[in-house]
Amino acid sequence: MKSDIIVGDILADLVVPSALAGSKRKPFARRVLVLDDEVDVARTIAAQVSALGHDARAVTDHESFCKEMTAFRPEILIIDTCMPEHDALHVIRDLKATCEAQIIVTSGFGRRMIETVIHSARHYGHDVLGALPKPIRRKELEGLLKQAQVRAAPPMPRSAPGDGPPAPTAADLREGFRRGEFVAYFQPKRCLKTKTTCGFEALVRWVHPRHGVLSPAAFLPQIHEHGMEAELTFQMLDQACGFLARLPHPGLRVAINCSLPTVQLPEFRERLDAAVLRHRLIPGRLIIEVTESGKSELPQQAIETLARLRMAGYELSIDDFGTGVSSLMRLVRVPFAELKIDRGFVLGLNKSEEAQDIVASLVKLGRTLEMYISAEGVEDEATLERITALGCDVAQGYLIGRPMPADAAARMYLDAAGM
Repeated sequence: MKSDIIVGDILADLVVPSALAGSKRKPFARRVLVLDDEVDVARTIAAQVSALGHDARAVTDHESFCKEMTAFRPEILIIDTCMPEHDALHVIRDLKATCEAQIIVTSGFGRRMIETVIHSARHYGHDVLGALPKPIRRKELEGLLKQAQVRAAPPMPRSAPGDGPPAPTAADLREGFRRGEFVAYFQPKRCLKTKTTCGFEALVRWVHPRHGVLSPAAFLPQIHEHGMEAELTFQMLDQACGFLARLPHPGLRVAINCSLPTVQLPEFRERLDAAVLRHRLIPGRLIIEVTESGKSELPQQAIETLARLRMAGYELSIDDFGTGVSSLMRLVRVPFAELKIDRGFVLGLNKSEEAQDIVASLVKLGRTLEMYISAEGVEDEATLERITALGCDVAQGYLIGRPMPADAAARMYLDAAGM
């Protein structure tokens, strides 16, 4: 119906502040900032957001956007993809990792363009609620705003574009390691058969004394640049083992990301075994998630190293499956126990038949190779239902739970288990 579609010429003369004044703010209201270079469109979207009980402001240029980020401190950003001077890719990149606002992407250029922008936003560590193809439908807008309430994180300090911490130097990183500031956060994973927490993934955060909790996008590039990846991995391994030692259930496992170069280091196996022994664990409680590399072939030495880890009882997972150049060959040649479907495929399940076909094919492939299937990026009930119907075993994503400090994750699990 026409009344269900937001069209710029209907409310072209609308002044957003007056609309805000007449709306009733709901208890769960969010501060929403709309960025669209078309004045009528920006104001119309803001008016609809306001009518749904939220505080909304509209801007049409990058300078105003930066000012409102500081003055208004929005919790949700609605950003158009294509703008003359600063497009969505530019804006999202400049938001920095310390911006905790959730993002909704709008576009009149079709689903492919939207998916590209969403992928970029997630690459920089942002929480993307979803997309609104133009013309925007009110029901879809309302659904995403309701989803924001479900997924809302605890309030954290926000910064304006350009106000984030500078890129850390090698000395900064070394000091962070010395002070023990790189901390494992744990994101829960749900068994779809039993509907219970079956494990966690350890994800690094930098608890910075001046800048607060920083996501990996703020420091991982420099970790790699300065050759400190192995040191970070060993710290995460030890923290993951310490976390597991606090939870008595023998079937509960923790996954940790390890790059192939790190796994192939002579000291990797020694450090891994020592951590397991120190915390009185069995190897099977650790999942080594092997991240992709750009090499077209997997060296024989790497294959043998991974096979020996599996022989020793460690679980192996091929992380972000389908995003690298040699995923299929690695899947066949290495005894992985888990196939982890990349979130890029999972996020599009509800609106893309192509994504559904891909996930269904990956599940079938994993079953053929006697692997269990994990899907990351599960952010709403519809996606959870879809991956369950397609035959996945494990779900991970904001719907299941956000990454949290070890104490909070342990308390969540023990409370749920009645311990």
